[in-house]
Amino acid sequence: MPIAVYCQQCGKEYRVKDELAGRRVRCPGGHVLLVPEPATALNLDDDSIEIEAAPAATMPAQPDDHNPYASPQVDRSQSDRAGEAPTLKVGIPAVTLIVLGALGLGLSVLSAAIALVGDPPIVDPNAPRFVQAIQQGSRGPLAAAIQIAFVFVNGTIIAGAIQMLRFRSWGLAITASILAMVNFGNCCCLLGLPLGIWSIVVLSLADVRTAFQNAVR
Repeated sequence: MPIAVYCQQCGKEYRVKDELAGRRVRCPGGHVLLVPEPATALNLDDDSIEIEAAPAATMPAQPDDHNPYASPQVDRSQSDRAGEAPTLKVGIPAVTLIVLGALGLGLSVLSAAIALVGDPPIVDPNAPRFVQAIQQGSRGPLAAAIQIAFVFVNGTIIAGAIQMLRFRSWGLAITASILAMVNFGNCCCLLGLPLGIWSIVVLSLADVRTAFQNAVR
């Protein structure tokens, strides 16, 4: 005795052979239907259409086809690509900040040592007064103290850039970027200004901020 199957998507009733009870079939509209048991089958309409079981390969996966205790499947290729984007954005400016900070640190230590134990400065008598003041101020305890201060500035740049690579301490990473822009203790400020601006722009991106927040959790 044929069994009636109603398709809610099509709004039509179809009939299938009774041996297909409990199996899935595909209606002419392409929708997958579960054939009820004969005891729960509907009464057939005169205009119902007979359909057959669809090949198993064409049947979409259903929740009851899987082990309920199995872990959900995750598309790791997409999640990995999503994680790579912030890493690529942050990696280049962070590494460049580390290199720039290390260079500035070495120059500041050298300048501090020269200011303390170096020969007296050579002052050009024909130079403008502000140039003579700069030449005179390149030696002595005050010049050494200024360079020592920039030792700490460059150390902070390096520490912030390392945390930036690790997606830790967003605030310290921003501080390192700002210090790179004002690191005028030596010639590194020429590179630090554009690099610091670039780093701040990258750190302000929404996906980068989210990566920092997720890394803290």
